[in-house]
Amino acid sequence: MRQQTDYTTAASSVSLGVEIEAGNTVGVWLMALLPLVAFIAFYAPFGALALPVTRTAELLVALAMLLLGLVCAAVDRRGLSRQGQSALPSVVWAILPLVYLIVRCVRVGPRSLAPLAVWVVLQSACVGALFVLLRSLFPAVLR
Repeated sequence: MRQQTDYTTAASSVSLGVEIEAGNTVGVWLMALLPLVAFIAFYAPFGALALPVTRTAELLVALAMLLLGLVCAAVDRRGLSRQGQSALPSVVWAILPLVYLIVRCVRVGPRSLAPLAVWVVLQSACVGALFVLLRSLFPAVLR
């Protein structure tokens, strides 16, 4: 006679060694990395490939970053809801990621300061890198 195994119980007890602390979600960490994604999205075509910078291109990159930020906020909100968090930040705040992350810190608590700190550091580094790497794009500013 064959012995039956309850695979759902076995699968739920398997740990991959990745534990997400309450208040942290994949969405908020993706949002924290958005400055790096924006830097790559802007620098790759206009710096590395030397494509001309047009208003349309700038708007497309900005729109893509806006939509990506909104998606990250929605994923974050869903993750917080699954963790039982009651005070959830609105996805609308993600129009300005810095504001979203600050509101999130206020609502979720100090345990969500790390994504905000990562965002601020990456944003500062990426803006500085753009000025250094793409001096020709900012001649009026650098004089």
